[in-house]
Amino acid sequence: MKPRIRVFLDRIEFLNPGSLPKDIESIMREDFTMPRNPIVTRIFRVIKLAENAGSGFDKMITGWKAYYEDVPVVSGGVDYYKITFPLVKGTEKDTIKDTIKDTIKDTIKDTIKDTINSLSDNEHAIFEEMQMRPKVTANELSEILNINLRNTKKVIEKLKEKGLVKRVGSRKAGHWKVVEK
Repeated sequence: MKPRIRVFLDRIEFLNPGSLPKDIESIMREDFTMPRNPIVTRIFRVIKLAENAGSGFDKMITGWKAYYEDVPVVSGGVDYYKITFPLVKGTEKDTIKDTIKDTIKDTIKDTIKDTINSLSDNEHAIFEEMQMRPKVTANELSEILNINLRNTKKVIEKLKEKGLVKRVGSRKAGHWKVVEK
C-alpha cells in the first residue's frame, strides 16, 4: 500500500500505510513521538525543515481548527490510518450534497425527456402502450398497433438500448419496466 491523497468537494483524505503506534488521543495528550524513519527525521532537522521530531498531529489539528473551525478526523485499522480534513461545515456539506443530487436528477430528467421527444412514431406508440400495459407482449403490440412483428421487436430493442424500457422476469410471466416521463 502506498500513501494516498484524495480530494473531494467537502473534504481531503490522507491515507497512510501502517497503523499509528498509539491511539490519537494518547499521541496528543503525551506529546508522543516515534518517527518511522529516524534518518529522514534527522536530515530534516539538520537542514532546518523541521524544528523538532514530533508527530505533527498537534500542529495539523490546531491549525486546521483555527482556519476552518472544524477538527480533522483521524481513523484507522491494523494496517493503515486515515486523516480526513473537512473543507466545509456540516450544514454547508448538506447543501452541497443536495445541490449535486438535484443537479443529477434534473440532468437525468432532461435526458429522458429529450430521448422521449426524439422517438419515431412507432417507438412512441410502443413506448406509450408499454406504459399503459406493462405485461403486454411483442405479439400483442404488433396486433394492437398494426406493425409487423419483426419491426415491433426491432423497436423494442431500440427502446431498450435507449434505456427507456427494460424487461423484468421471463418472456411469458415478466413485464416491462418503463421509465417515467
